[in-house]
Amino acid sequence: MVLQHPILGTLEQDEYETFRGKTNINFAGKAIDVDMKFEVDEGYEDEDWQRHGETYQKFLENLEQITPDILQAMLEYQHEHYEDNDYTASFKYFENENDVLENVKLYELAFLPQHFGLVENSEKQREVLKNVSEDLERCLVLVFGAEWVSDDYRLLSVALTNETVVYVTEASISD
Repeated sequence: MVLQHPILGTLEQDEYETFRGKTNINFAGKAIDVDMKFEVDEGYEDEDWQRHGETYQKFLENLEQITPDILQAMLEYQHEHYEDNDYTASFKYFENENDVLENVKLYELAFLPQHFGLVENSEKQREVLKNVSEDLERCLVLVFGAEWVSDDYRLLSVALTNETVVYVTEASISD
């Protein structure tokens, strides 16, 4: 199934009933092509697509301002997990955000109807949502390729709620 969305463009549904598309964004001063993935539940309605469109627009509007927070969160994550095992210790210890940029590649934006599990239980997530109704919650996960991460797929996920970093973890938390 192909869906033409006025904001998100052409989206195709794959065999897992996930909609996928592509976009070009300016991340940390570079224009890059990024895959987009949209989790859909049974009974997905127009208002869900509207929320995804709003999430995308707000993300783009605020990307320049939130990029330092995203990079800082990855830097802190690496510092917390550096030398957890022999694999992580074999990579450079990041000194600054430029080190992060040199060692990660943003390749997917995963749009979710709502966060789940670990993200919902994060202190930052609770703080962001303290004065926000569920109707205003915008959930997006940035998935980075990161060879220094010790999970099997070398992925690092940065979860955003309302354009605020709320959680960072290895692997893809959008699956």
